[in-house]
Amino acid sequence: MLWLDTRRIVWFLGLAAAVAALAQVLLHADFLVLLLALVSITCGLYGFWLFGVFNLAGWACLFYMAGNVLIAFYAKTVLLQPLNSNLVVPLSSFWVQAVCCFAMFVALILAHWIDVGKPLIPPITDLTVLRLLSIWCLIIGCVLKVVMIIAGRGGSQQDIGGLTVFSNLLYLGIIARTALVMLRSDGKRLLDLPLIVILAGVTASGVLSTGKGETAYPAVCFVLTVLFFKGRLPWRYVAGLVGGIVLYLTITPLMLTFRYMGLGTMSLSKEIEVIETIGPTLLNGDVYEMLATAHTHTKRFAYDYYGGNGKGQLILGRFSSIQQIDPVISATQIRGTLGREIILDGFRANTPKVLISNKPSEITGFTVIKSLGVHEGGGTHPTVPLAAIVYAAYGMMGIIFIPLATFLAYLLVLKKTCWDIRGNIFAIFLLGVQVIGIHAAEFRHFAGFVMRDLPIQVITVLLMQKLAVFMTRRHVEFVSALVK
Repeated sequence: MLWLDTRRIVWFLGLAAAVAALAQVLLHADFLVLLLALVSITCGLYGFWLFGVFNLAGWACLFYMAGNVLIAFYAKTVLLQPLNSNLVVPLSSFWVQAVCCFAMFVALILAHWIDVGKPLIPPITDLTVLRLLSIWCLIIGCVLKVVMIIAGRGGSQQDIGGLTVFSNLLYLGIIARTALVMLRSDGKRLLDLPLIVILAGVTASGVLSTGKGETAYPAVCFVLTVLFFKGRLPWRYVAGLVGGIVLYLTITPLMLTFRYMGLGTMSLSKEIEVIETIGPTLLNGDVYEMLATAHTHTKRFAYDYYGGNGKGQLILGRFSSIQQIDPVISATQIRGTLGREIILDGFRANTPKVLISNKPSEITGFTVIKSLGVHEGGGTHPTVPLAAIVYAAYGMMGIIFIPLATFLAYLLVLKKTCWDIRGNIFAIFLLGVQVIGIHAAEFRHFAGFVMRDLPIQVITVLLMQKLAVFMTRRHVEFVSALVK
């Protein structure tokens, strides 16, 4: 049975949403809020339906809607909470989300109509090219990850500038290696010893760096590669995946505790000392208590969409961007909009220093919540999604136009790069590392992806492909000469 079936996925998510909607009626949810949520869900599911499971843009539409509305819609229903509860301005927030989800749907249609020519990166079928590409990506990615860790302990990763864009090539290396193993064995094998070592090492590195995304990406990339090469995941791997998810949810509080205590910026000796000190408490099962204590020393919980459900908030809050949008919209309605500088900062931050001297030193989201008085202390890299940034800049007029233009540019560069995911390692890479977190991306992220990150990565991969092909041909010519 193929897992990648568009109709099955849409029907499952749609029916679950319909049941949740009926439950929300019984929970006395605000009717207009419920209606706007259903409009958002319809836009996301219909866009995915039209483009299908093998189209990168269809997944972008689905993930954007799900991370903003659908997951929160399900979760609030399971917790028996009205959808509008624990939000300051729920009607305005869901109205903004409905407009943005509709803008994503319209951008999908427009991007489909616009001809951008042949994709830059078609599927790679040559095994030698795949092997070399995997080795080079893993080496480059590992080196950059180490440099980023060292820079982070020294103060800031900003010290290494735009080189951070190459660190994600580590995950492309995992995808290329997985594809190589499957193609070599004609789909009979999914893992070999080098790949197992790579997956374990990269995952462990993510845990030690207290990065939730860095911990999950290796497994996500492996699973997506298997799915888009085979169409299904063997049941023994499903059992392993379920176990991995349970383990991930278990250690997430531990990683956050370490992060809030600042372990990522400590020296190695100091980090070991702190772990030895708090180890007994963690082993006694007091992880959530330790997390709350560590979090209190850095900032108060700014979001409480799940009504005091600490564990639910900790896990689900990452995939419920409506809660990050709501306080920004509320504060903007009280204090007024911040103007075009907020949007321009997104472009300035992604312009080389040689061209612009006044690059912003803070990320746009942090500037926004400070200016609006939403910031309650803590880190300087808060999650402030696109809709919140645009609303803070221009209010509702900005929401009508800017997300549409942003999504259209984003989808067009995806289309030119590679829209068809079937057997395409770079499209799988974009899905697993970029598209899957699109709901939380702010304007600066979209601008950086279109202006800098994707072009650099595409050029790098194309150059590596050309070099691999050249080396393969030279090897063949050398062997032929020896035979003669």
